[in-house]
Amino acid sequence: MNININSLEEKHTADSKSIGFDYQFYYFLFLALDLNPGESLGFEVRDDIHIEKPNGDAVLLQLKHSVQRSSKNEIQNLTERDADLWKTINNWIQFINNSANKWEYVNRTSFKLVTNKNDDNNEFISKLKDVNLEVISQNEFTEYLKGLLKNTQSDDIKLCITNLVKLNKKISKRFLSNLEIVTNVGGIIQIIKDRIRKRILRIERVDAVYDSLCSNVQTEKYLQILDRNKFIITFDEFASKFGRCFDVGFNMEKLPVREIEIVLPENLESQIFIQQLLDIGDIWSGSQDIVEYTTHMLKLHNHLKYWEENNFLLRSDRIYFDENSISIWKNVFKEHFHEVQRKILQGTNADQLEEEIRIAALRCLNDIRKNMLSINSTDLGSDLSNGHFYKLSNEPQIGWHYQWQKKYKK
Repeated sequence: MNININSLEEKHTADSKSIGFDYQFYYFLFLALDLNPGESLGFEVRDDIHIEKPNGDAVLLQLKHSVQRSSKNEIQNLTERDADLWKTINNWIQFINNSANKWEYVNRTSFKLVTNKNDDNNEFISKLKDVNLEVISQNEFTEYLKGLLKNTQSDDIKLCITNLVKLNKKISKRFLSNLEIVTNVGGIIQIIKDRIRKRILRIERVDAVYDSLCSNVQTEKYLQILDRNKFIITFDEFASKFGRCFDVGFNMEKLPVREIEIVLPENLESQIFIQQLLDIGDIWSGSQDIVEYTTHMLKLHNHLKYWEENNFLLRSDRIYFDENSISIWKNVFKEHFHEVQRKILQGTNADQLEEEIRIAALRCLNDIRKNMLSINSTDLGSDLSNGHFYKLSNEPQIGWHYQWQKKYKK
């Protein structure tokens, strides 16, 4: 779908706003991974994000994300008259002006704007670097601001620039020296994963650690804010609350269990394992159980594929896992169909035993569902265990009806 970057509606879509909030959370997670002893990290407390140092100094961060793209399909530039830029600067000026001791506040606070926008030919950023490096004087920088003010059409941005110009010279100098604008920070998820990899050194386990960490931190944030608490994490709290998220990166005895997207097939009831369950009366056409059982099967299938492709699981491990599960089924199947088999061997037609076969099949299935499987010392739990038996019956290597091979094995 083509995006019309000139559309007013596009600028205000829920998706655009939502991705901005997500960007803020992901950057928070990135900073959490980089916390030092004695530091704390806050989300939507003093600013979008803030870091408090052991000595009481603080870093305030504003996050600005754009989905708008140029005709070359590049993220838009952060211009010298960008509304995000000037509204952010103006917010910080208000913080300074409202503080009890302006000099102490600005002297102990750093201000950092982080955006995925590019800074191509942004003269404000260039002038900011020049004044901080004393390539130009503060008076020259002020004259630049006045020229910018004169050539700006937006009243809102004019007010923001004016407030910076009016700032006390001493305060302004310190503010500018503590002001940092970081652009082109896209691909934040990959940045987080790269930081995780530095910690665990196992590239094949990065996604598993990321999934666990992202889910748990997001949940903690939600619960804290729901209880009207400030969401602030210290270095020690991050280690104690979320340290276990990294265990999968080091514990080679257990396989990483992940949230993997499930794509359901179009015709659920055409699946062989569903046909087998319909045949014995375990489920009925249109039942919600069909979706649930298919999800269990695909979840197990996706994990086996992920483990093999990422070298967590050897092919021999997978073969043994299948063979062991089939042996479990075989023993249960034989137990429940012992009487049926005896009668058939004595000459009774299987069609005459259909009701008895159905009852035996349901008992066999129910007992199989009670089995909790494991693979490479990793307990799979009920859903994945059942999913493996559904997978085997879908291939089909196992079945529930006494004549399942005749009915379903082509």
